[in-house]
Amino acid sequence: MDYLDSLPVSPAGQPPSGTAGTQENTAVVSVSDIKDFISPKLYGELSWDENRSADEVTLDCIEKATALAETMLLLVDEKLNKYSKTQSEIIKTLTVYELYLYNGDRYRAKGYMEKAERLISDRYRSVQKEREVLIPFIAHSKAKKG
Repeated sequence: MDYLDSLPVSPAGQPPSGTAGTQENTAVVSVSDIKDFISPKLYGELSWDENRSADEVTLDCIEKATALAETMLLLVDEKLNKYSKTQSEIIKTLTVYELYLYNGDRYRAKGYMEKAERLISDRYRSVQKEREVLIPFIAHSKAKKG
């Protein structure tokens, strides 16, 4: 059993009351979490921008990664939860994905996307299977509009 699966959703082991769907319940990842997640050398390379600070670039990527994680989690009927270690790992992984995209390295970015999908699939349900279920529905609904 993965240690992330056995962690409670909150420090008390219960979901926080009255916080579902609010900002308080969103997974939280900071710039320092990303700095700790990857090597300092890689962080410097990925977050480099001559017009912006590394922290600004990273914050933008964290925001994009959080939105992406939320969408991916909705595929498997989950919501973001700030107490979930699994979801924090997913957001950190997707942040590195976004940093690689920021630098134009789609090849390395793809590996981090795949890792995030594996985390979601291992912890919840298969992201790929849920996509396969939705594709015919999306294709059909778009065809009707046109």
